[in-house]
Amino acid sequence: MSKGGIAGRIEATGRGVQFVIQSYLRDPQTAGLKGKRDLKGAAIIVQGFGNVGYRAAKFLSEKNNARVTIVAERDGYVANADCRSGIEAPSA
Repeated sequence: MSKGGIAGRIEATGRGVQFVIQSYLRDPQTAGLKGKRDLKGAAIIVQGFGNVGYRAAKFLSEKNNARVTIVAERDGYVANADCRSGIEAPSA
């Protein structure tokens, strides 16, 4: 720990966002996402693009095949005019 912290700490909270969404979708007591139990092709909006927002967008798009269509910050936003493809987290 004295040499830079716990491994994986930088991305931990963004990964937590991903895990919470996955948990919700797997729970049979929830409605899911329009009846779906995964994020494949789902359009998502990320508010805040610091450490957590960046990592959540990255994991949800790369691992869950969601499409980040809007990234919003306090002083503006970036939107993909073609909502079918999404925004890649590293390029935002």
